[in-house]
Amino acid sequence: KAVTNNAVVNEVFDDEALILRLRKQVKDLERQKQALESGDAVRKLEEEKEELATLLKQKNDAVSTFRDMVLHANGLVALGSPRVASKRAQRNRRKTWAPGAAGKNPARRSLAAGPRRPSRPSLLPAEQV
Repeated sequence: KAVTNNAVVNEVFDDEALILRLRKQVKDLERQKQALESGDAVRKLEEEKEELATLLKQKNDAVSTFRDMVLHANGLVALGSPRVASKRAQRNRRKTWAPGAAGKNPARRSLAAGPRRPSRPSLLPAEQV
């Protein structure tokens, strides 16, 4: 079972209190009307719109200059020849005696095979092996 409470503010419906409340509402509405008629709010909004438009233009200009700089930098990066770079890299590489290189030199072939394991004794008799 759910219990809900509804709090209600007690309002005084006295004639004088009602008249005061309505007078306050009329004054607020008159201030809003004067602000709209004088155009202060409209002018402020237009000024803000112009400021935002200039900021947007500056941002777009900055983005386009950065884009041009990146495109120009990409053109400058690819100046070297790939053959020269690969030869230079091969010259500076450490020489290794990996299994691929062992096939070229017969002296290294035994090193590439790794250490020899002792052979397991056969479980079958010597005649059946």
